[in-house]
Amino acid sequence: MQVSKIIISDKLIEKLNGIDYSIQSWNDLGINNQTDLLEHVKRLVNSYNKKINIVSIDAGNTNDSRNMHTALVTSKFNKIVAYVFFISPGSIARNMFLSQQVFSGLQNIFNNYCIHSSSNDVFNKPVYIINLNDDNSQDSKLVTIRGAKTIGLHYIDLFHRESTKIYTEIEEYDADLKSLASGRNNWFSIDNVNRVIQFQTGSNDLQNATSERYEFLARQIPAVALACNSRYGIDISLVEQNANSETVNSFINYAKKLYNL
Repeated sequence: MQVSKIIISDKLIEKLNGIDYSIQSWNDLGINNQTDLLEHVKRLVNSYNKKINIVSIDAGNTNDSRNMHTALVTSKFNKIVAYVFFISPGSIARNMFLSQQVFSGLQNIFNNYCIHSSSNDVFNKPVYIINLNDDNSQDSKLVTIRGAKTIGLHYIDLFHRESTKIYTEIEEYDADLKSLASGRNNWFSIDNVNRVIQFQTGSNDLQNATSERYEFLARQIPAVALACNSRYGIDISLVEQNANSETVNSFINYAKKLYNL
């Protein structure tokens, strides 16, 4: 049987040390300190995927100095077998949920491995998202979670809140995005007559605002994957006009790969 361990950054260890474990939501889970928390995470991951067989969670080098939320699952031969991203406790702006903690790290993996692979998979190894945040999920967060699951990310909630199903149709994704913005979808529009999805940059500053760039990825990668699965054509010309960041170029490269452009 495979034996694995999760490697997390020293910065994340430090942040987990600063949690107030006296609050009721932690105590209800039998978590009273960092050791309890990491043990609980280990059980959750093993319950989600028994084959992964996590035996420990240790501090170490995660190969991502820019994102403390990145973690690695390694085998006994120190081979990376999966990626893990933690959603830390504390208040998180709705547009930063998942996007800042997860897609900032995934962008590096995406650019280094997946753009050049023969597969159309978004990422080259399994990706687990472990939500340690005890805030009740808002609708915008649920849409982001559902989008992440749609592209194959594995979502595990520490507090056992109801998970969401994946999107199977881009029309449903479009309707949910519109419900968050008073009937507007600033990310893409659907031309049902010509069966073309026209992608946009949203209403954000993608050149200067880091969180907005990662929100762009969190919204658009599921959209282009759904467009491809639903056999829609795509028009990314408006996005290409604003190709002023590594993040936007990551999306453009993935869209072109999917459609052999």
